[in-house]
Amino acid sequence: MFEGDTTEPQQRAFAGELPAHSATARILAEAHRRYRDLDDGEIADYIPILAEADPTWFGLSFIDISGRAHEAGDIDLTFSIQSISKAFVFALVCQARSHEFVHERIGVNNTGLPFNSVMAIELNDGHPMNSMVNAGAIARLLESYGRIITDPLDSVDIYTRQCSLSVSAHDLAVMGSTLADGGVNPVTGERVVSAEVARDTLALLASCGMYENSGEWLFEIGLPAKSGVAGGIVAIAPGKGALGTFSPRLDSAGNSVRSQRACFDLSRALGLNLFASTPAPAPRQR
Repeated sequence: MFEGDTTEPQQRAFAGELPAHSATARILAEAHRRYRDLDDGEIADYIPILAEADPTWFGLSFIDISGRAHEAGDIDLTFSIQSISKAFVFALVCQARSHEFVHERIGVNNTGLPFNSVMAIELNDGHPMNSMVNAGAIARLLESYGRIITDPLDSVDIYTRQCSLSVSAHDLAVMGSTLADGGVNPVTGERVVSAEVARDTLALLASCGMYENSGEWLFEIGLPAKSGVAGGIVAIAPGKGALGTFSPRLDSAGNSVRSQRACFDLSRALGLNLFASTPAPAPRQR
């Protein structure tokens, strides 16, 4: 683990300004119009209930840290949260245990392999490495390596229930904006997790949240994010807010095609990319 004091110096954060409310609403509506007829990708028909999804469904929601919503399309349709739940369970585990415990017991590195890869466990001597993939959350293989302390079948049952929770694009935006605002729900004002836990969760999502395409996502869109095979994506801009998106057609890695395209446009148009900057004004000559 990186050797450093986790409390000193004090963490500081800076955030830029979002466009005006009317401009943000217009930008969101334009992104929805641009991609609502895109029919690339396939529905996840290997899960019976997901096979029943209407491929035309498409919703975009952006909620800033003041709680203001900017939305377009099917933002109230509910779908199963699937793997997006891992991000928020990870945050709860960090809150209940510690930064160091999660790093040692589970890991925070991308395996570079598909989300259900057993090889990722074997190649790392039983260490899950990536807590955003299935092998990092459940498996009797982990029990054999002493990495899981509960009955694996019980864990599978809990995991299945966790992934079956119903959410909407609006819900995902609220959840993501909670992480964007240092762990405080922007709608209720309630603190859900500490600012440190929110930071750790976003760091993990940046490196691992979009399966084996996480690097490409970060390179193109520049936001911590998590996807689920029902078609949802949550993408977070620290200090600004979060996007919650839903469209069931997926690419080969299990990420929503329309949602990815929309997030690309919105990241650029709303100035959300973590790595984007503009030169400071030149000093005035005296």
